[in-house]
Amino acid sequence: MRQGDEIELTAPDKEQENQHKDHRQRVRNRFRKEGLKNFEPHNILELLLFFAIPRKDTNVLAHQLIDRFGSLSEVLNAPAERLMEIKGISENAATLLTLIPELSRAYVEDLGKRQPISGVVKIKEYLFDILRSEVSEKVMLVCMDNRMDMLSADIISEGSVSFSVVDKRRIIDICLRHNATKAIIAHNHPRGRAIPSQADKEMTIGVRQALNALDVVLVDHVIVATDACLSMANDDRFSALF
Repeated sequence: MRQGDEIELTAPDKEQENQHKDHRQRVRNRFRKEGLKNFEPHNILELLLFFAIPRKDTNVLAHQLIDRFGSLSEVLNAPAERLMEIKGISENAATLLTLIPELSRAYVEDLGKRQPISGVVKIKEYLFDILRSEVSEKVMLVCMDNRMDMLSADIISEGSVSFSVVDKRRIIDICLRHNATKAIIAHNHPRGRAIPSQADKEMTIGVRQALNALDVVLVDHVIVATDACLSMANDDRFSALF
């Protein structure tokens, strides 16, 4: 066969390909009609992989990914190299999967800039969306005005939540830059639970003292895990820290 010649499919092959196309179209139509609300995790992966793997049965691949990594979030947080250990997951497919958490964070961050977020509850939801899928520890500082409108949200530390490595000068500069009168700090516990440690308590005290020098009130310290978050200010065990 010369290069460029098309392979002629047999009748059974054509029937199988048509069934495959029909199935993909049904999945797309279902998504357009109802969103992802009633999709199982493997159905979500199957749909996503349509856009990187044009011909293979992505339902089988989706099940293999869930079986290997344990959950949808673990699949999406896995390094591309490990994803490509699954036969049939190409570099394009792995790149698409690893793009999703980053895209989600960029979307939430941009949404926060375009649609003002106000009040502790809304800001807590925003922080949960930002930090829940992070695979390394990060500390964020949210600046607010007297009406509790969010003025900024900045990452002030990565890799550790110890107050000793938090840049106090950076906290002060950010608050002054935005004329903040109130602030919230938040950090995540990757693969852990939303329960404050002794280091978390010490960081709360240290940040509160740094902010007090600026007459900025520390309103809360939010601890974020993959499936939950905790407000230290609203927990009787820690509220005295504020």
